[in-house]
Parts: sequence; C-alpha cells; structure tokens
Amino acid sequence: MEASRKKAVSDESEAIYRSQTGPQKLWNFNYIYFLCLSALNSIGFFMVNPILPKYIVGIGSNLVVAGIISGLFSITALVVRPFSGAAVDRFNKKRLMVISTAIIGLSVFTYSVTSNITAIFIIRIIHGTAFAISGTTNIAFASSFIPEDRMGEGVGYLGLGHIAATAIGPNAGLWVYENFGYKYCFTIAAILSLLTASLMLVIKYSSPKKQKLERKKLRFSDLIAVELLPFAVFAALFSLSNGLVSTFIALLGESRGIENVGIFFTTNAIFLLIARLFAGKLNDRKGLSVIMIPAYILAATAMTLLAGASALWMIALAGALKALGQGGGQPALQAECIKKLGRDRTGVATSTYYIGADVGQGLGPIIGGAVSTSFGYGTMYAGCACLLAVGLVMYLIYAKRQKRSALKIHV
Repeated sequence: MEASRKKAVSDESEAIYRSQTGPQKLWNFNYIYFLCLSALNSIGFFMVNPILPKYIVGIGSNLVVAGIISGLFSITALVVRPFSGAAVDRFNKKRLMVISTAIIGLSVFTYSVTSNITAIFIIRIIHGTAFAISGTTNIAFASSFIPEDRMGEGVGYLGLGHIAATAIGPNAGLWVYENFGYKYCFTIAAILSLLTASLMLVIKYSSPKKQKLERKKLRFSDLIAVELLPFAVFAALFSLSNGLVSTFIALLGESRGIENVGIFFTTNAIFLLIARLFAGKLNDRKGLSVIMIPAYILAATAMTLLAGASALWMIALAGALKALGQGGGQPALQAECIKKLGRDRTGVATSTYYIGADVGQGLGPIIGGAVSTSFGYGTMYAGCACLLAVGLVMYLIYAKRQKRSALKIHV
C-alpha cells in the first residue's frame, strides 16, 4: 500500500516536472496529436468564413450588416485577447482548450438554426470570444509539448495545419453550400469543432502547481506583457500587409486587367509551407535576427512588386516572396515571445503577440481603403512596403539595444 502511494506521488511529481520543463524530444505523441487536431479545427473555421456573409444576405439583410457582423468577430477577439492570456496562465490549459473549442462548435451550429439578425449578432460575439481564448490557448498549450531549445521549430510546424486548412476549408465550405445548402455547411463545421474538443480529452496533461495556486488579484502584467510590445508592433506590420492583400488584390487585378490573380494565394501557400519547414530550425540555431531581417526585406519586396504589377508573373512572385518572409517572421516572433517570458506565462506571451496581429489585420483594410480611394492601389501597396522597411529599421534598433543590454549584464 505504502509502495503504491509513493509510486503515485512520484508519478505526479514527474508529470508536474515535465509540464514545467517541457518534453525532451519534439516529435512526441502529444505534439503530433495536437498538430492534427489543430488542423481539423481550423478546417471547420475556414468552412464558415466565406459562407457567413452570403448567409446573412440570403436571409434578407444587406452587405453593410454582413460586413459589421463579420468585423464584429475580430473586434470581439481583440477585446477578449488580453483576458484570454491571463486565463491561460491561471487555469488548466487543456480544459480551456476543450471548453473554448466546444463553444466554437456550438456557436457555429447555432448559425444553422436561426435567421434572426439580433441572435446572430449575439452568437458572433460568443463565437469571437471563444475563438480568442482558443487561439491564445492553442499556442500556449502546444508549447507544453515542445522542447525549449526547439521552440521556434515547434511553433513553426504548428502553422502547417493552419496552412492546409486555408486550402481545404474555404473550398470545402463553398462546395457543401452549393450542393447541400447553408445548414449542412454550418452543421459539418460544428461537428468538426465538437469532434476536435472530444478528441482533445485523450491528451495527457498535468497542470503545473503554479497554475493551481491562482492569484486572486488580476494585475496589468497578467493581461499585457509590456516587454513584448515591440514584438506586437513587428507582428502588426506583417498582419497589416495580410489585410491589404486579402481585401484588395482581386480589385488590383481587375483595375489593371490581370486575370487569375488568385495564383497569388497558390504560390503563397506553397512557399509558406516551405518557410515553415525550415525557418523554425534556423531561428533556434542562429537566433531571431537571422529570420527577421530577411523577412522584412522579402515582405517589403513583395509589396513593391504588387504596387507596380503589370503581369501575372509579378503577382505570383509577390506571393512567393511574401510567404518566405512572413512565413518565417511570424512564427519566429511567437516563439521568441514564449522564450522571453517562460513556460509559466505562455498565455500572456501569446495574447500580447496576437494583440498586435489583430490590430494590424483590422487596420489594414481600413487604411488601405482610404489610401486606395484617394491615390490608387499602387500607392497603397507601395506605402505598405515603406511601413515594412520602417519595421526593419525599428527591429535593427531593438536588436542593437538588446545586444548592448546583454553585454552590460555579462560585464
């Protein structure tokens, strides 16, 4: 009896130790399993994205309301993001992941059983809240299964499922909608999320003791990591370019008589996959600057190409260059945020990063719409290239100061 008790205590101590220090190898069962589940959940998300505005218009509303409801999702996520980081650091990550994913599934299913605009507004807010918690928890929870010295590589691979989902999800959603209708599309997407939440229960995870001793008083540092705000700004510049491309590239092609501009997204996906496979390893071995400097140069070059694009090959090349730059830069920033704060603050590290990403994604179409209306698409993309060049300068200044601080400490 005593031997069994000692063994149980020993097993619990070992589990807690591993949850705090991380695993010894990257390709462990939990990591691979979670990678697959993350991809499955993302497919469900991208099935709904292109369909919801069409559904809202189809039930008798207008494009303005459809746009507001679509934008409400991002606004809600932005507001909730800091609190989601605090929740991740205080509570069991596995439970948060399961609950938030299940709420996403239930929210999506509810779209299929209501045609009331007010109800859809409320559901969208709930959906956005669950998405913010799930997105923050996703990286923080996955980092529990990644060795410290391979964090950049592990976070980079985590995005592979997201890339696959962006290729599969929208096409699958549109196909189901065209052949079976809205309700079937929402229902299938909901099932994917609920299935993901159920399969997450299989993952073995012990919450560290630090998380069980929850602080009652919520501090500002639990919501936003001030020391990581430079990384949030760097992330915002990448995301701003995302918003400009996704919103205006089709209009750019139409205004210049360039057909099949969708090839941008094809080349982008291919090279994004390549970047994710190699950039993480390089980040872990050589440091952040080896990734960030070429990332900004490549992304700025891509925007410059779009600014002056007169042929399809220029659009395709821009997609490849943007992917190589951003595909390395974004996961490198995410990994660096986690490294700087440590495993016990992965929540606030992830949420601070995403605050910048959300702001950039939201401001991109707004600023781009104003600039393109007054000065044209060329000026808009050229302006984005200039902002990315400014981002490079800002990063170089930041890296130089960090190097000086490190030298002072060693001296």
